[in-house]
Amino acid sequence: MSAQRSIWRCVTVGIAAFGLGCGSTTEVPSATSGADAPTANLDGGVTGDTGDHASGASGGADGLADVAAELPQISDAPEEPGDPGPPVACPSPLDPCATCLCQGGEVTSCIPLPAGAPCDPHDCCVAKATCQKCTPGTFGCNDALLACQGEPATSCDDQQSCTYDSASCTGGQCQCLHQLQPDGASCLTNTSACLAPGACLKGVCQEGAALPLDDGNPCTEDVCKNGQVVHQIVAKDCDDGDPCTTGDSCKLGQCVPASLVVCPGGPCIGNAYCDPTTGACAQLPAPNGTACTSTDLCAVVSACSGGYCTTMVVKSCDDQQYCTYDSCDGATGGCVHSPVGDQTVCGPGLACQGGKCLAAPPQWAPGVGFSAATPGPGAAVTCLVTAPSTDPVGAPITYAFAWHGPGGKVVQGELLPVGTTKPCETWTCQVTPSSASGVGQTGKATLTVLGLSCSGCPAAEDLDGDGALDAGDNCKTVPNPYQQDSDGDGLGDACDPCLLDGPWGSGLSGSGSASMLSFSNATLGPSGLAALDVLPGASLTATFDYTVGGSECAECPGCASQSVAVLVSAGGCVPVAIQPVSCPYDGSAGCAGGTTGAASVTFTAPSSGTWFLALVPATSPSCADAKLAMLAEPPYWSRLVGLCVK
Repeated sequence: MSAQRSIWRCVTVGIAAFGLGCGSTTEVPSATSGADAPTANLDGGVTGDTGDHASGASGGADGLADVAAELPQISDAPEEPGDPGPPVACPSPLDPCATCLCQGGEVTSCIPLPAGAPCDPHDCCVAKATCQKCTPGTFGCNDALLACQGEPATSCDDQQSCTYDSASCTGGQCQCLHQLQPDGASCLTNTSACLAPGACLKGVCQEGAALPLDDGNPCTEDVCKNGQVVHQIVAKDCDDGDPCTTGDSCKLGQCVPASLVVCPGGPCIGNAYCDPTTGACAQLPAPNGTACTSTDLCAVVSACSGGYCTTMVVKSCDDQQYCTYDSCDGATGGCVHSPVGDQTVCGPGLACQGGKCLAAPPQWAPGVGFSAATPGPGAAVTCLVTAPSTDPVGAPITYAFAWHGPGGKVVQGELLPVGTTKPCETWTCQVTPSSASGVGQTGKATLTVLGLSCSGCPAAEDLDGDGALDAGDNCKTVPNPYQQDSDGDGLGDACDPCLLDGPWGSGLSGSGSASMLSFSNATLGPSGLAALDVLPGASLTATFDYTVGGSECAECPGCASQSVAVLVSAGGCVPVAIQPVSCPYDGSAGCAGGTTGAASVTFTAPSSGTWFLALVPATSPSCADAKLAMLAEPPYWSRLVGLCVK
């Protein structure tokens, strides 16, 4: 075959199925030139081509291969001028995922390679390239939505986040390029830690701050996993931060309360609500005068006052009977009519009998009095007839006595026994005369029992009635009218079990005088001036020095310098109890003035309380007589030592 010196190669895309066209031609040796002559193939390249396409994909579309197999090869091209020759397979120079047929230098038709077919990306830095599905409009994506893509031929990652790593195919060799990121560019130093992005500085990544884990949600567990903050939902009890909810628990990642705090209301509570700042219930009272329903069934009209439902009008239970006590039972709302005492005068010549007012002989009511007009609490009192009744016919008269106290208490007889009364109670004695003529009119008188203090019965703010209001009373339940506090411990003397243990001490000096006798250096054994926590019945000894003053007595031993050592209790607004102990100096050893000496007194600790050993002057002829005089009338005393008995 003659040497045909030119063939046509497809150089542009323009016509046929993909609008591809062929441009210039390239001179190649003819088939008669031997093994150097290129031959067309269906793999998108030409055998013997030394350009970038020489490394193209092997294997093409089966349909095109069948067509090309029947076409004349380049060596069969006609030698006559102007003859385009038969169509031959040619690669698409701009689309590695298409193969074409060219004839006479023109692309006659092109078809896409199947997806997954090997292709030539024309880049030595890409290996194992195949035609892969692509997104329209992306780089290299053809009309058949195929692009020639592969894997990097060389890994250029330098493990530095502050460099931009890329590969460049130069002179058929793939080279790595590492370009520094600009300062301030975002970067990461540790992908397993939960850190905020760092910043590049001269190619080195500066580590970012730690990311906060807590999302503020009590229903998530906040952890760091593979560099990511993860909030895992948990199921547990929680607190939604609202004090007005209860039973909070986590549900689907949210803290949900089980219920709201319910604040109790009332008939005179206008609004009851939970204060969201404290969780406490707040109640707003209804305006005073607002009508309400009282729990007192005897209430006819009730109205709110200060947040409480107050009875304004009580049900009337008056049965118009003089001989009954009329009242309303608040629990049932029913009227109760209790008979008054028999023989109670209910009108001129009338007396009550079994709750009925019946006729009685006309008699004068007796005058009534008491053995003690103002008795102390628990004291016995006798009811007396101070003015007798008169029987119309002169018949003998007998009297029936009955005491009526608080709460319906009734004591029959003249005597109100010991221990019956309490402080400030009011008792009425009713005396009913009777004779053969019948029952006469009842006389009565009322007394009031003394309070616990020297100053009368207590006021509402003075529980013990000693005149010192409770707010500042140092003995709230025991009268201490002058508020004495001998030892300064905040407890008044009247209620302080020990008057010697406070910050002010015992108040004793160990010296003093009793009439013509003075003493000094008094002690109570090793305890000094005061002994604390002494057990009842303990034996104690007090010692002191004494000096007899004045001149010689006219009669010894009964001179003015005679004295008695006594135990006296502290406190109270009545004379203190006195227990005679002994006569440390009775004048028997000389009554002349200036006599000095030492004395001791041994005694037994009495009952619990604060006690003082005191010297009491006596002018009685003997020590025994002096002791009796001490019990009869409280004398003046001078305290030697003190003790607190448990």
